[in-house]
This record gives sequence, C-alpha cells and structure tokens, in this order.
Amino acid sequence: MSISESLQENLAKYHFQNLIEEKILESELSSPETQRGNIKANVENQKEFVEFKAKIGSSVELHQEFWRELLERNPDVNKLKTIGSRIMTSVDETAEKFKELNEIYPNNLKCLEMYDAFLK
Repeated sequence: MSISESLQENLAKYHFQNLIEEKILESELSSPETQRGNIKANVENQKEFVEFKAKIGSSVELHQEFWRELLERNPDVNKLKTIGSRIMTSVDETAEKFKELNEIYPNNLKCLEMYDAFLK
C-alpha cells in the first residue's frame, strides 16, 4: 500500500467523521428537546449520537482493514474470515443503535441521513 493510499483513507475517515459531527450538531440544535430546553434529555441524546458515531467509525475501519488485506498479494484467508465476522457484528450493533436512536427521534432526517451514508 502506498503512502498516498493511506493518506487518502485517513482523509476519507476524517471527512466522514466531520460530516457526522456536523449532522449531529445540526440535529441537536433543531430538535424539539433543544427548543424546549430539556438539558438532561439533550445530554442523554447526545451520548446516544456519540455512541452511534463511534459504531459507524469502528465499522468503517473494519471494512477498510478487510479491503486492505484483500488487496495484499497473498491475502490471509483466516484473517479475512475474522475481520468479516467482526464486520458483521459491527454492522448489527450499528443497526441496533440506529433503532434505539430512531425510537428517541422518530423519522429524524439527520439520523436517517447518517445511517443512509453508513449503508452506502
């Protein structure tokens, strides 16, 4: 793997992370709870979004690790199986966290956009 590929991956991760953070902030500022001033609910909801973002980030890193190994001249099949299993677990956990957030913010456009971007 060349340095420019690694740099491109890091820049893509950084861009994706910033995009998610912006969407979280926009969502929090426009949510009904924020407008009513319910600080405790905002703190709890923010924690949920941070966990959601972390699960997305972890899953993205696992996908990148999988593809890096797959692009090796002689990929290790056992390592690919292990990473693939971790990816499946990560995707399931992310989907579960999305369901939790969807219960807190039913049909919240920002949350839906974040999950949509993750699924793409």
